[in-house]
Parts: sequence; structure tokens; C-alpha cells
Amino acid sequence: MVSGDRFYQRNNKNVDVFLFLIIFLVILLTDTPISLSQDEELTKYNASGESYSSPFDCYREAPAAAGVDDLILMIESFPPFNFEENGELKGIAVELAEKMLRLAGSRLTRKDIRQMPWSRAYRDALETENTVLFLINRNPAREKLFKWVGPVAPIPIKYVLIAKKERRIRITSPDDLKKYRIGVVFNDLSEQLAAEMGIEDENIDPVSSGEINLLKLNRNRIDLWNYEANVAKWLITHFGFKMEDYEVVYILKKELPTYFAFHRNTPDKIIQKFQRALDELRKTPPGTMESELDKIVKKYIKKSPWGL
Repeated sequence: MVSGDRFYQRNNKNVDVFLFLIIFLVILLTDTPISLSQDEELTKYNASGESYSSPFDCYREAPAAAGVDDLILMIESFPPFNFEENGELKGIAVELAEKMLRLAGSRLTRKDIRQMPWSRAYRDALETENTVLFLINRNPAREKLFKWVGPVAPIPIKYVLIAKKERRIRITSPDDLKKYRIGVVFNDLSEQLAAEMGIEDENIDPVSSGEINLLKLNRNRIDLWNYEANVAKWLITHFGFKMEDYEVVYILKKELPTYFAFHRNTPDKIIQKFQRALDELRKTPPGTMESELDKIVKKYIKKSPWGL
């Protein structure tokens, strides 16, 4: 019995050594890189936006290089730039994106655009490869987070503070804002601008959409609504309220440039294709007064709200 056990153990050891050599050779012959750069170690995401659960997950097969038809297009509800009407997506950015896709040689159309809350779209654009978020303000804080196509001019983006006229609120300096509760949208420029002006957190009331803030303003649950002027006008009108019951009491930013934000791993050749497409749509053809982009903007914005 003793000699039999020793024979069994010796043969098992030989099998273990043999299996180890086989596994070692498989790893040695694989083409998959076995190290991550410092940046990749800090931010390890796969193609679906899920973070790796262990260092060995980096050996998974890398996603194929994206093409123009692999892009995931994302917008929020931000009329008249992006909105849904009778089951169809419309708006300045939607029409512009569709024309850019066509010029870039893509088969994608507005039917492939996904509308979702801003905070979720922004998170997905950061974490999920092949994503495109539009339109978005480009600033130093976001500069290295995305690859950019733009600017999309001449869209007149203006962020303002809106109040009900009956409140008779007057703002002459940022210090005056400390007395009021201000409605903003999570991760939106409205939230960032409020922070840049030094407004304390207890004075800022973040929610998921501009529509919610409009309703809160009407119920006096906030004093001021920080939002884009054209979008605010659209929402006020479409909710059945009267424009004359509201006023702009302070201008935060005027004529802001907007962009298409692509996930940072998007191939440069795709960025270049879309930039060329946008540049083409911004050109004014000889003998005409308007570019294709001018025509799209004019279709949705007749005149600036509140005389801005």
C-alpha cells in the first residue's frame, strides 16, 4: 500500500508539471498584451462600459476598431436642439447629426439616436466606447475627457437665470445670488456655472431635467432657474405657460460654443471624417446667403427670447 501511494503521487506530480508547461506555452504564444499603461490601470473599461473586476480581465479580446456605423449616438431632451415629437426625434442637433452621418459615409440615421437623461448620457459618453454625445459645451474641465468635433456655430447658446416676474427679483452681482435657491440640472453646464460663480451648495437645487425645474419655479420651490434661454422659452411655451410671466434677471454665459463629444478612444480617422462633414455644412455656397447649418437653425429658432 505504501509503495502504491508513492507511485500514485509521483505520477500525479508528472501530470501537474506537464499541465503547467502546456498552460505556460499557451500564455507565451498569445498575442494579447500582458501589461497595462498607467492610464489604463487607472481607468480600465471594456467596450460595454463595465470596469474590470481583476487584473486578469485585461487578457480579454480587445474590441474591434470602431467604424462610423458602430457609433452609439446620444442626446438629451433639449428642445429646440433635440426633442421627440409624435414618436420622431427632431431639432437642430438631430438634423445636423443626420446630415453629418450621411457625409461621413454612415448608414446610421436619426432613428439610431438614443434619447436619455443628460446625467446618464454624460456618464455613458465617459465610460462606454464608440459613444457620441451632442451637443455639449467644451471647457477646460472636460477637455481631456473626450475627443471633439466642432464648434457648431452659429447656434446661439445662452445660459441665463430666469425668475417669475411677480417675484420682482433683481440681481446686480453674483453676491446677490446667495439669497436665492437656484435650480440646475445634474452634470449640465448650469450646475458648473453655478459652482464657478461661487454659489454655495445649499443654494443649488440639482434635478435631472429642465422640465422639472420649470415646474418647481412655478410652484415657488426654487427662486431662479439656471438654463439655456432658447430651451427655456420652448419649455415654457409647450407647457402652456406665458412668456410674459417670466424674465431674465441675470446672464451667466452668452454665445457659448457647442460640440459633438466622442469617447476618448474613438479613432482619429472617425473624428476627422465628422469634422470635415461639419465644416462642409458650415460653408456658405457661392451665390447664396446661407449655409446648410444656417437653414437648420433658422427652421427652429426664429428670434432670440427675451431680446437677448
